[in-house]
Amino acid sequence: MSIPMPCQDSPLLHAIKRGTVSLEQEVEIAEHLEVCTQCRAVVDMISHLDDPEQTAE
Repeated sequence: MSIPMPCQDSPLLHAIKRGTVSLEQEVEIAEHLEVCTQCRAVVDMISHLDDPEQTAE
């Protein structure tokens, strides 16, 4: 049984979106996002803010 990963801060979530984290970090965070609705909501919000087509709507 593994210890759950703690919630991440916004700069790290932005780095994930940009693809500038290590593969190991990305896997750990993806596993965390599967169970953490709060972090998924933050990632969704970041995705909308970083996507010019989404913000133009």
